[in-house]
Amino acid sequence: MENPHREESDLDERYVSGRLPVEERERFEAHFVDCPECLERIEMAEGLRRGLSQVAPREPPRVVALPLIRRPRLPTMALAASIVLALAIPLALALRDAGRAKGDLQATQTAAADLRQKLEAAQSSLQREKEAHSALEAELARARQPQLTVPVFALITTRGEEMQALRLPRVPQWIVVSFEREVPPRFDRYRITLLSSDGRQVWRGEVSPTSHEMLALGLHSSLFSPGGYVFQVEGLTKDGRPFLVARHSVRVIQDQ
Repeated sequence: MENPHREESDLDERYVSGRLPVEERERFEAHFVDCPECLERIEMAEGLRRGLSQVAPREPPRVVALPLIRRPRLPTMALAASIVLALAIPLALALRDAGRAKGDLQATQTAAADLRQKLEAAQSSLQREKEAHSALEAELARARQPQLTVPVFALITTRGEEMQALRLPRVPQWIVVSFEREVPPRFDRYRITLLSSDGRQVWRGEVSPTSHEMLALGLHSSLFSPGGYVFQVEGLTKDGRPFLVARHSVRVIQDQ
């Protein structure tokens, strides 16, 4: 590179002696940092100045303020800093937006998982309801079919708590249970209550006599489970007061 200060032979001497103006000194400093020729000339001028001071020691020493030689800040460094700053701000904003987007995504995924669980639970519940509905429709269809034969169970009055057996069919259907009337008959209406072995009421209803000697009651076999039951027969007066007529203990057995 061509040296622009080559023609100014006293520039290095004026720099060493501190006689350069500030603006010119700064330009010269920015140049000689990368100029070996100018650095060599400055070192020669500085050596010459020290030699002269040793040859003439009687002269009062003159303090020369030498500027601190430092590498000036190059414009490229400022430009690079500006570029870094210009890139850093959008990057920080992008990172912030990315963090918010990640949080929103996680919240959406959590909500979607909860919704999926609720949907699966609703589908399972709907499937159970469909199965129960299908079973009920099948049961109703069987109940609507004409029953050609109806099992009839005649309960007679016995002494004590002797249990009579009711053997019910495996498939639920209607059955008829008949009871003997008191002798002589005193009531025109009767109330019959079906109790479980622990005294819980299973069914209750009123019937009228089917003949001078008998009462007949139609029940669905689905009311019964295998075990012990009690039929309680009460006669009703004209004003509705009940009087115990008979109690029949039975043991229900279901065919396999």
